[in-house]
Amino acid sequence: MGLNAYRASLTLTAVHLMIYQLWTGRKRCGHYLHLGEDRLGAREIVTSKRKWLALSFAFAATIINYLDRQTPSVMAPVLSEKFHISASSYSRIIFAFMLAYTLMNGVSGRVLDRLGSKIGYGLTIAWWSAAEILHAFSAGPFGLGVFRFLLGVGEAGNYPAGVKLIVEWFPVSERSLASGIFNSGASIGAILAPPLLAWIVLSTGWRTAFVVVGLTGFVWLGAWVTLYREPEPVPEASTAGLIPLGSLLGSRFLWQFTLSKVFSDPVWYFYTFWFPPISEGCARFLASADRGSSLDSVLHSRYW
Repeated sequence: MGLNAYRASLTLTAVHLMIYQLWTGRKRCGHYLHLGEDRLGAREIVTSKRKWLALSFAFAATIINYLDRQTPSVMAPVLSEKFHISASSYSRIIFAFMLAYTLMNGVSGRVLDRLGSKIGYGLTIAWWSAAEILHAFSAGPFGLGVFRFLLGVGEAGNYPAGVKLIVEWFPVSERSLASGIFNSGASIGAILAPPLLAWIVLSTGWRTAFVVVGLTGFVWLGAWVTLYREPEPVPEASTAGLIPLGSLLGSRFLWQFTLSKVFSDPVWYFYTFWFPPISEGCARFLASADRGSSLDSVLHSRYW
């Protein structure tokens, strides 16, 4: 009887031990599960902050892009008086920029794909900021044209770089919002350029205006190198294959989008490059209207 009781006691102890082990194991599993969830949540918060930081860099770069782009148009009255630039000479300066910008749009995308966002975007803004500063050393229309061409080479990379950032950081469901914020930098830059550049020119001269605007790009570059980190691949983007060039050229959407840009971009660029000098000519006309001058004669006396 004593032996049987002893055996029963051992069996009961073993059962209690198994129950205890199962219970404590379950608690440990729950603890590690919650720990994993906490780490995953913290990781998502960090990723969310970084993607909005990346978007803010693209937004700021686009503002700077348009500040650089509008310097000759806003300062056209001053430059035309300084270097005796006619309307035809001014058009050639603008053409030099647009030629480089058009040619480099496709090339810059391939370069960015090879170098990656951090190096590629950094080199892009460093190039165009240096080209902007070189404008301060211009001695005439030819020098302005050369430096505008160099500016166009660099500025062409801004939009491919910004789009690349959005694809790398944002899922498909958020890319429209991110693209809207990124592209709004162009309008803000176009709004800020006239009063800001006019104030700098009136305060310190036209050469300083080119230097100051160019230096803003290097300030951006310093923050970019210090704060930006490459993202982890977005699952949706990593599984997507490259579209063959032949298929891309055969895309109906591509040609529809290109055709829309053919009709819309000339209007925007006319406003960007020609509206300030024409407005200045109109102001001169109003000032001299009491002397019987016509608008045509005022414009020709200043720009032709």
